[in-house]
Amino acid sequence: MQEVDTYLEQDIPSDLRGDALAFRSSLHEDAGDWDAAVADLTAALPLADSAYQRYSIELTLGRLYEEAGETLEASKWYLTALETTNESGTTSAGTALLRLLNVKAEEALSTVERALATQGVTHSWELLQIEGDPELTDLKKAAELLVDAQSRPMPS
Repeated sequence: MQEVDTYLEQDIPSDLRGDALAFRSSLHEDAGDWDAAVADLTAALPLADSAYQRYSIELTLGRLYEEAGETLEASKWYLTALETTNESGTTSAGTALLRLLNVKAEEALSTVERALATQGVTHSWELLQIEGDPELTDLKKAAELLVDAQSRPMPS
């Protein structure tokens, strides 16, 4: 950790600073320092130079809050990740949606959450070139199919 701390004390470009903060966050998490892990990820987020980096950080923040039992905060981060995928056009929403639905469990999605989820499924379905139309009445099943499709090679 000291090596990363020393690196962060230098005058480095913001994208490298964000990467180092995200890396140090994982070290904090491994050491059991949840507060420091969250703080570093939160500091890394505005430095992310791509939608995928933002998405990755948002998912990780959601997971950290979920593991801490803070489901409301976890839901907020998973929704933010879902919004990022909808805005980017280059990232599938499957993981964010599946995690959101798992955190919400039996709680129904709000109208806004359902709209974001539907948009994410539709966009991801096209992005991953899945044949047919997604089943939007069962968002969990659609999210599971998206996550599965993400692990397969893209059609050529």
